[in-house]
Amino acid sequence: MTSLLDMGSALIIFIFLTVYVEGSATPDTGTPSDKCGHVTCSDPEAEIGEVAIRNCFKMVCKKRGCTGFWKEKKFLASACCSYERSAFVIGQRINTTADDGTQMTMTCVEKNGVAFIKTSLEKTQDSHDNDTKAIKEDTGKILELLLNNSCINISDSCDDRKLPLFNCGNENFENMFLDASTGSWPADKFCMAYDYGFDTDDNTSYNISADLYNYQSVGGPAFGHLGLAYNMLDSNTYEGVYLRVHTTSSCIQIFNNNNGNLGGWKDSSCTDNPVARTWFNLKIAVNHVSKMAQIYIDEVLQATGNQPLALPAMPRGAVISANGYQNAIFYKNLKIMK
Repeated sequence: MTSLLDMGSALIIFIFLTVYVEGSATPDTGTPSDKCGHVTCSDPEAEIGEVAIRNCFKMVCKKRGCTGFWKEKKFLASACCSYERSAFVIGQRINTTADDGTQMTMTCVEKNGVAFIKTSLEKTQDSHDNDTKAIKEDTGKILELLLNNSCINISDSCDDRKLPLFNCGNENFENMFLDASTGSWPADKFCMAYDYGFDTDDNTSYNISADLYNYQSVGGPAFGHLGLAYNMLDSNTYEGVYLRVHTTSSCIQIFNNNNGNLGGWKDSSCTDNPVARTWFNLKIAVNHVSKMAQIYIDEVLQATGNQPLALPAMPRGAVISANGYQNAIFYKNLKIMK
């Protein structure tokens, strides 16, 4: 009798498992697999998982329920430029006219294996003097930097945040340009774009970093003072590091600004010092346990070693450029990571 009951139970379990497995949902969609049939993407036709190029984007064929769809995976910066969130293939031209009658021609071209927006400026009035020509050429270079490195672009890595500015001569392109040409030193201290994303009482270890580019100054492009502020309570209280691109012996300048009073000055040489009109990365690693900070240039730890903190650790900071030297700098990828 026991043997027959065991056999009956085994038969019921077998039937239950058979029905469950044959009608089970697929793990990625939750839809019974025998109801979907063969799922593909259209325009263009492709199998699930296949990749295609469309409208300057690399697309991957995905499945949702019983439907296939194309999902944007990556903007193709090697083949397309982007301007005002629109894509343009290499060879396409964009023309805009400024209020003063200046004709600006923008063309998507190939440069060093990537798509690049090239600009040229032409004045509707006759103007052939050398000074005007030099200004136009310099303005064109600045525009190219702005167009090809700012969040006018639509690439995956683009950061849309518009950071507040303090003591700066520019009001636009605040997410990647600082004009420190209007103030004086030391009265106006620093032009800065600051990030108050975390609370002042958020006492923790963190890294603050940014890519920096010294463009112009009273001493030319090879002279400048640009860096980062950290442990930033507000625009009058923070610690900072700026780099002198015009020297190697005192390349690194450490300081603090305590309620508007500059102090704590300490300089040092740097390894692989930055040069004019070349992107470099500056990073400050703040340790709230040891109450120390370390300085990195292009991921190389500098000889300054562990620097004692002058203020409580707080993951807030800014990109800075010293006023008084007519310094114009570019920056990108400002990050504060806990």
